[in-house]
Amino acid sequence: MRNTSAHIIAMTGSYFRGDSIPVLLPEDEARFTKVTYNYYEQLNGYTHLRALGLGYHFYQGRYLSAIDEVLDTDKKTILHIPNVNAGESTKDKHQEVDTILNSIGTVTHQDAKTGVIYVKRKTDGKIIKVADLVNDTAKDRDKIVAYLRQMEHEEDMDLIIALGMTKEGFDWPFCEHALTVGYRGS
Repeated sequence: MRNTSAHIIAMTGSYFRGDSIPVLLPEDEARFTKVTYNYYEQLNGYTHLRALGLGYHFYQGRYLSAIDEVLDTDKKTILHIPNVNAGESTKDKHQEVDTILNSIGTVTHQDAKTGVIYVKRKTDGKIIKVADLVNDTAKDRDKIVAYLRQMEHEEDMDLIIALGMTKEGFDWPFCEHALTVGYRGS
């Protein structure tokens, strides 16, 4: 930064960090004009979000041990899991998704064309349709994103699992509940 005349814009999409490492050194950060685009300004940009409830669930140990208590699969839900750099992450995002799916029930199959994962709920046998946005294989992710974009009916999806806080899914028109898990704040 000291050896250029380039115009630099530094942005962060989250109020929370999973570690204590600064994004910029304090002397470099002081060179920027700070602009805050707050949570509510961000939420006002979402066309289909009808309501947002912010709640807190307390747990001991890993967040995955409490997922059964906080995930209501009767509601259309976006579940944001912690970034792999967060202290609350197990550091294996794919295993975290598998653990969440197993807590719901048994995966019966995954549609090869759409990428939708079908899970038979252990409580009553109902089939839950899940979109895994944590999977970062381009081919798989492109399929499920294309499916989500063309959905027209509420019954086309039940749960979206995404990585990080509020960066994906708030524009899902059928969403009833957004759940960010594993964050203790700072």
